[in-house]
Amino acid sequence: MKFLFKFIVITSFFQLLIAKELIYVPLPINHEESVIEDNKIFIDYVSKVINKPIKIKYIKKYDDIIKEFKENKIDLIQIGPLPYVTLKSEFSQIEPILFFKEKGGIDKYTCAIVSTFDGPTKVEEINSKIALTQPLSTCGYFLASYLLKNKNIDIDAIGYDYLGSHDDVIEHIILDRYKSGSVKTSVAEKYSNMSIKIVAESELLPSFVLAVNPSAIT
Repeated sequence: MKFLFKFIVITSFFQLLIAKELIYVPLPINHEESVIEDNKIFIDYVSKVINKPIKIKYIKKYDDIIKEFKENKIDLIQIGPLPYVTLKSEFSQIEPILFFKEKGGIDKYTCAIVSTFDGPTKVEEINSKIALTQPLSTCGYFLASYLLKNKNIDIDAIGYDYLGSHDDVIEHIILDRYKSGSVKTSVAEKYSNMSIKIVAESELLPSFVLAVNPSAIT
């Protein structure tokens, strides 16, 4: 209810003050075409509610998203727990207005360490470089290092590479360029028919939020 109230207040504010086209940036979880398609229905709905045009802009790197948000080049943003905390510490004006629901209608999600059919079957078997998304991705170094450390494995000792999106990580594992990687669980599940299996899963995390940049509209 708190976030619904915020959404109503913010959208009313938009209606009163904004004549320009709004810029919305979703998280680069998947490849550009998929991200834009996945967000189109939602953004079309928000656009109708506030009676303002909204453009979906895909930005590949999390640090570039944060940079442009701080420069007031982004009005609305989809953001996960770790990048939100990072951005909030540098730009206190950011205002979350609602949680995105995951499959099943819950406002929580998990991250997973994954491999292929002939890869590690449990965390203890991981002994080679692991594929990660991006430094500011919640499912990247942050959760991967935690899940590995729980089994007494030092991620810095085995090594890791940042590849970009969650799709990029999965595709490199399928191509056998890496034996394991860390991604959002729901992304891994999309590739289950391509022999991607979940080796370890995190605890529930707060879902992505839709946040507004008040400074961009003044």
